[in-house]
Amino acid sequence: MDDNQLLTTALRLWDAGLCVLPAAPDGSKRPGVPWKAYQQERPTREQVQKWFTAWPTQELQHGLGVVTGAVSGDLEMLELEGRAVADGIGVEMTQLAEASGLGDLWRRVMTGYLETTPSGGVHLLYKVDGPVAKNTKLARRPGPVDEATGRPTIEVLAETRGEGGWVVLAPSSGPTHPSGKPWVLAAGGPATIPTISAEERDSLHHLATVFDRMPHPSEQTAAAAAPSSPLFSQPASGFDDDGSVSPGDDYNAKSTWDEILVPRGWTKLWTDTAGVTYWRRPGKKQGISATTGRNDGDNLYVWTTSTEFESERPYDRFGAVAHLEYGGDHSAAAKALQARGYGVRVEPTRPASPAPGPGPVVDGNLATVHQLAPRLQVVEKTYAQSDDGGALDLIEQFGTVIRYVPERGRWIAWDGTRWAFQPAGGGLVREYGKQVARGLPEDDKAAVSWKKKALSAQGTTNMLLQASTDVRVVVRFDDLDAHPMELNTPAGVVNLETGELGPADPARLHTKVTTCSPDPDADPGRWHEFLADTFGQDTELVAYLQRLVGYSATGSVAKHVLPFAVGSGGNGKGVFLESLIGVLGDYATTAPSGFLMAKNGTQHETEIARLAGMRMVVCSEVDEDARFDETKVKQLTGGDSLTARFMRQDHFTFQATHHLWLMGNHRPAVRSGGRSFWRRLRLIPFDHEVEPEKMVDDLQGILVREHGPALLAWIIQGAAQYVAGGLAEPSTVLAATSDYEADQDTVQRFVTECCHLASSDQVQIQGTKLREAYERWCFSEGESPVSAKRLTMELSRRFNVGQTRNSRARSYTGITLLTVDDSDPSSAPASAPHLSQPGMSHRDDRPGSDDQPYGGPGW
Repeated sequence: MDDNQLLTTALRLWDAGLCVLPAAPDGSKRPGVPWKAYQQERPTREQVQKWFTAWPTQELQHGLGVVTGAVSGDLEMLELEGRAVADGIGVEMTQLAEASGLGDLWRRVMTGYLETTPSGGVHLLYKVDGPVAKNTKLARRPGPVDEATGRPTIEVLAETRGEGGWVVLAPSSGPTHPSGKPWVLAAGGPATIPTISAEERDSLHHLATVFDRMPHPSEQTAAAAAPSSPLFSQPASGFDDDGSVSPGDDYNAKSTWDEILVPRGWTKLWTDTAGVTYWRRPGKKQGISATTGRNDGDNLYVWTTSTEFESERPYDRFGAVAHLEYGGDHSAAAKALQARGYGVRVEPTRPASPAPGPGPVVDGNLATVHQLAPRLQVVEKTYAQSDDGGALDLIEQFGTVIRYVPERGRWIAWDGTRWAFQPAGGGLVREYGKQVARGLPEDDKAAVSWKKKALSAQGTTNMLLQASTDVRVVVRFDDLDAHPMELNTPAGVVNLETGELGPADPARLHTKVTTCSPDPDADPGRWHEFLADTFGQDTELVAYLQRLVGYSATGSVAKHVLPFAVGSGGNGKGVFLESLIGVLGDYATTAPSGFLMAKNGTQHETEIARLAGMRMVVCSEVDEDARFDETKVKQLTGGDSLTARFMRQDHFTFQATHHLWLMGNHRPAVRSGGRSFWRRLRLIPFDHEVEPEKMVDDLQGILVREHGPALLAWIIQGAAQYVAGGLAEPSTVLAATSDYEADQDTVQRFVTECCHLASSDQVQIQGTKLREAYERWCFSEGESPVSAKRLTMELSRRFNVGQTRNSRARSYTGITLLTVDDSDPSSAPASAPHLSQPGMSHRDDRPGSDDQPYGGPGW
């Protein structure tokens, strides 16, 4: 090893802020000097120069390395072992990074400081804008059995060196490694070490953990935390807490397997009650070839080798399309889907330099201080040249326009209209912190040294961290957008009870804002024309929808309703709801596909967390064979507080403010029903098909862009009408909902169509006979029968049917079939009465019925 090359590299590393030490020349890859003290403090530049300069009394050094963690400016190293690189995991990580929207981050790290190791592995070095974790093994796999002990071994594929860690770097060679091979710099170097956010660091870690091959402890009971197949697009739910959606996730959320498989000749055979769909491959006349819907990811598993898919490997919809249309190139597939409109990228924003100070519109105070305990009588002092002093300066100068929300781990900043959530790292608040540091004095050497430290990335982070616990700027998540009858707009705050518009007010803590400002004088003609084309002359239904939409624009959840817009395609329901979402802006969103439908597995808590603070949430189209998750419907429409969490954050509880709307071409099945379910549902029929000559491409976009102020004024007027007179459901909606309920009640329909009810216990039928008749009727009607226990309970509760038992079997009393098997005396009434015999009556003549008309007493 050229001692000049090693010395030059060592000094470059030191100048880059790293803690550089010599490496031991014994192949152990350990530091060559006692290094405990150097985990806390770097050596001097003179000491480094002395180590790596040849002296007559000192051996020539062959290697060097750095201590990772805070002592090196929060340096972290991500290593792919040689065995992982040899198996192609490095290439797969690159493809997965592109597919999951992490391509830019991956390229930034790959080109910043990249080295190859003597074993064929890769070192990626970067600094983290935040605390660095300790050394972590990210991906492993079962290794061969140890011949000496007979026990299985574990091979590491990817790991990190973090706080208190150590890594050997190029140009180390010779006796530094047992093989004698060198470490080689492949890209970048000390001067180009990238700095990434803590969130980006977590994304890198997650990218590596995807390739972990160790059996998961809960494999037998739950899906693994991350997919083990490179055919997955990405293992996330698809909705990040900042609103970003990758093309692959967006495609997974919006597409269906029918769209992918049916055009390629696959036959959809059947979907069971657990939501698993069975498929037959092209060219096969009988049997099952694959399934979808077996887990939360709704993945495709193919059992045969006679298809274009690889057998016994899971494909999500994005992975399947990438395999079929792009030869497995996930990057190409993601780019093509993005070009087709899939994916939403939220770019972090930052103000132009210099960052603006507090605007004149702000006339507020610091956050209210809630006294939790008696204060100790102490004289509080702090050092001006400290993180705490910087935090106090930040609050003194910008305290009226910044707040911190601990439940979200985010800062918010007042922009003159609303309190805008800032990206991870601080965003605009971080710029305010840098302004404070730039204004620090430079009176002497100590002041200059402190100013440099305060202006570093870590110094700004420390300032924000200290400020984030100051009670003067801390606000609870539930305090945000906490005025249910107010709607924040670019022109000011609207009182939804009166329709009056007032000025923007930072004290009201609004974080959301509509897309446009309302204009009650704007011409609503185009919107009214659309409503007339969609609902014909049903002005009563249109007026009800205006009240219902107005109610959905409030944060009140007093009415536990679930509007369900249903109808065949081309009838305007999509345009109607998308236009409303468009003008309501931050107050409205869409939910993932099948959000309210029963499915195999459990939802991720982020799906619930995304409802926090929302008002109108539209659940997208439902499949023809879908079934309501009735428990979830009741939970999310009951107005109760909900507990959830965002990705990688703690749980929090929030008060519901959202109003769910459902849109579909088909009516999902309702298994249990009951008053608690049907009293919530409002079926809104979209029966009028718009004439083809009246259809306009992107009509919803036109309505939002060109007529948004008039549409928003229409919504606000509807809210005031709701406050004045309630929702007042029209007969059209009540009748449609009642018909839906009756259609889903298989027991009521069976009794009405096939049974005769009597007040005499002498009228009997054997229980198995009635059950068999009920199941045959359900089969002929294409319905799913309720359980035997449920059938007995419903007959007893709703039709006063009793039970009796003899030595042969159990029988129902007070009921028989309209057509009975005369050969079976147990299935006939005891006295074989005629249907017109006195004392026999049909269901609607019997007293004691609890059947109330829809919307009747207790509704």
